Parts: sequence; C-alpha cells; structure tokens
Amino acid sequence: MAIYAILRLVHILSGVFWAGANFMMAGFINPSVKATAPESGKFMQYLAQKSGYPRYAEVAGWLTILAGLGLYWIVSGGFQISWFTSRRGIVLTIGGLLAIVAMIIGYVVQKPAAKRLSAVGKEIQASGGPPTPDQLAEIQAQQKKLSQGALWTAIVLAVSVAGMALSRF
Repeated sequence: MAIYAILRLVHILSGVFWAGANFMMAGFINPSVKATAPESGKFMQYLAQKSGYPRYAEVAGWLTILAGLGLYWIVSGGFQISWFTSRRGIVLTIGGLLAIVAMIIGYVVQKPAAKRLSAVGKEIQASGGPPTPDQLAEIQAQQKKLSQGALWTAIVLAVSVAGMALSRF
C-alpha cells in the first residue's frame, strides 16, 4: 500500500504541474506573447532558457507517465487482460495513451521549435543588429509551431485528465 500511495502522490502532483503548465502556456502565455510581440521576445527567451520551465515541465511529464505506469500495473493486477476490458481499464488505458501522445507532441513539435527559436535568437544577438526578414519569418514560423504544439498538448492532456478523473464512474 505504501508504494501505491507514493506512486499516486507523484502521479497526481506531477500531473497537476504538467497539465497546468501546458494549460497556462496554451491559454495565456502564448496569446499574451503574440499580442505583445516583439517586446515579449525577452520574456520568452528568459522563460525558455533561464527559468528552467521547459525542463521542469518535461520532468513532470515523465514523472506523471512513469508513476502512472506503476499505478497501472498495480490496479490491473499485473496487466490482467480482464481488467483491460473493463470500463475503468478502457478509460485509464485511453487516458494513459493520451498522456504519452502529449509527451510525443512535446518532443516532436515543441522541443525542436524551441531549439530553433533559441538558435535564431542567438544569431540575432551575435549580429548586434536587428533581425533580418528571413530571421523574422523563421521566428514567426517557430512561434506558430510552439503555439500549436502547446494547444494540442493542452487539449490531449485535458482529455487524459478528464478520463483519469472520471474513470471510477
């Protein structure tokens, strides 16, 4: 029972942080950054490179998924097929798979866009002048990828969280 309680605590706390961070990014930070550009560039640069936000969100996602897998093992009786076909088993399976999809979106869409955005920012700083039209176009393209990735991650996590919350009913 102690391991179950620990896994549940880690799963819930890290999941709240991971989902909340994604909801905040998709719902408030990205729209605010877009509305206040180019002045918001320094804020986003700090958020992405100095605050640790991306790393904390990534670690929270992994903790959520790994603790969830441990819980999944326990509540399914060691991955018993009869549990998988129960209503609760189906809902938790879908919720867990959606959390994994959210992590994949982060790695396939958001992380490469953030790295490219950071590289362009460093190029602009190194030049000492204003960004070129090509650099501005690249910044806009990568910001769009980041925003879309954050939106899809938030949607997928919202459905996952709803499934987890309602799985007992």
